[in-house]
This record gives sequence, C-alpha cells and structure tokens, in this order.
Amino acid sequence: MQALVQTVGVHPSAVLTSYWAIVEEEAVKPEVIVYICTTQSEKLTPILRRATAEISQHVFGFTPKTVCRKVNEARVLETVMNIKMLILNYKEKGYNVYVDITPSRKTLSASALKAAIEAKADGIYYLLLKNPQYIGEIYPYIPRHQLKLVKI
Repeated sequence: MQALVQTVGVHPSAVLTSYWAIVEEEAVKPEVIVYICTTQSEKLTPILRRATAEISQHVFGFTPKTVCRKVNEARVLETVMNIKMLILNYKEKGYNVYVDITPSRKTLSASALKAAIEAKADGIYYLLLKNPQYIGEIYPYIPRHQLKLVKI
C-alpha cells in the first residue's frame, strides 16, 4: 500500500505536474493522496481531486482516494508535527509513504521536508522546473529536458 503526501500551493498545475512525474518516473501508485493545504490553497482541492482522478484513471489505470489536511503554514513547528504524525499514522497502517514538497510555498515545503525526514518517509520528492517559461503547464506538455525529479 502506498500513500502520497503532497503540499499544495497556489497553482494546481504544480501539484498535478509533480504528481504525474512521481507516478510515471517512480512507479508510485498511491491508494491515498493527502493534500496538505492552507486556508488559501484549500479552495483548490475540488479541482485537484477531479484532475488527479482523471489522470490516475485514464493514464495510469488506478483511482486513489484523496484527503485534505489543513495546516497553518505560519505555525511552522506545529505544521511539522502535524505532518509528521500523519506520515507515522499511515506507516503504522502498513503504507509506504512518499512526500512531495514541490508545489507549495517555502514554509510549507520546509515543514513537510523536516516532517518527512523525521518520520523516515519512504521517499521525498521535489520536481525541479529548469525554465520558468513552463510555469502553469502540465507534465506531458513540458519538455523532459526542462524537468528533473529529485529524490531527496
């Protein structure tokens, strides 16, 4: 069983692009995706759920469950603890847990990185976009030489 914890920023394309890259390049097929959202990014979850379901079903042949966990990114240590506990809870249930720190603001990405390291996540990913001209594009429309999936 696999779970993917994804931080959510202000652009749905960043979440979808890193998700697509992780599934395609790392063969991670999560049964559950946990979106770590803020008050600002929480409004994107309906769009993300629909788009992730479409990508997962039609491109990869599976359908993950999606969950949103809201955090206050200004309370960094609290956010670290919340994400760490979430990871540990899934690990206790037998999941391999992967964390994507790509699509959010710096404080949330840093919190998720620290939590993932402390909880010994099975994989931590960051999708490096080499050329800002592709901001807002989705994974298959970005030339592969302009992307690098970094496993931390």
